[in-house]
Amino acid sequence: MPCVFDDMSAMETHVKVSGTKLKVRIQKVFATEELKAALRHMVKLVSDEGSAFPCWMEGVIIERLRNAGVDIKKNGGWYRCIAAYALLPKMKEIIKLQRKYGNPPGSSEFDNDAIVEKWIRLIGQSAGIRFNELYEEFKDIT
Repeated sequence: MPCVFDDMSAMETHVKVSGTKLKVRIQKVFATEELKAALRHMVKLVSDEGSAFPCWMEGVIIERLRNAGVDIKKNGGWYRCIAAYALLPKMKEIIKLQRKYGNPPGSSEFDNDAIVEKWIRLIGQSAGIRFNELYEEFKDIT
């Protein structure tokens, strides 16, 4: 079952983390100004029913975050935490793009269509990496 976000080149920046390191990285997503718009965009992707992750994947992500000590309620709820987790694979690239081109889509500095497309593509690739990672890990079970 291929992912709609599938892009093998996106796998290059994937780093699997867990435990305290996962909690620290998730907190960085919440605290980093350059990731706020990407996080809002990803929340929309994951909260639209069936658009990013099936329910069982969302459950796996939430369980991993809880095991790492992430307080789901304190950090904005289920979808916001899933979105933060989904951004991790491309987090550095999204930050770099924001710093290079200014504010996110909708601002006067970031309205270049090519840059907006690249920004959206990075977010989609990040979700695709997570989808593919979880699918591969659990494909024999599901």
